[in-house]
Amino acid sequence: MATYTGHSGVVSVGGDIVAEVKDFSIEITANTVDATTLVGASSDDLGWTRTKIANRSWSVSINCFFDDTASGNGQVDAINNINQSTAAMLGNAGVTISCTAGGDTYSGQVHITSFSKTVSGDGLIEAAFTATGQGHLDIT
Repeated sequence: MATYTGHSGVVSVGGDIVAEVKDFSIEITANTVDATTLVGASSDDLGWTRTKIANRSWSVSINCFFDDTASGNGQVDAINNINQSTAAMLGNAGVTISCTAGGDTYSGQVHITSFSKTVSGDGLIEAAFTATGQGHLDIT
């Protein structure tokens, strides 16, 4: 059985490595539709519900220690992506994100949909980003 540690994970946004990543998670969801039919003489369902996958979606959440260094920092790219003007956002196909850990790389186009900053008196300032996939998620 292969096991992996997460300490070697890397996240990049727009080609720049995100600084100070604590952790990330990716969720892939299959949306289903009801495909249940009436129970007839030839039905194998015998009253059980059936579903079919209609489409899939994915999202990623990234937690970091806040770092606003302007040069080559994926945190800055992500913040700039959510802070762009409404006109730019309407025409925006998204930004490329790539998350690598445990032997797999997940990559695709996303819209950064949330950014939050947490400040505590007894710790480091933290930043959290959420992004929603825009189409296919590549897993290599």
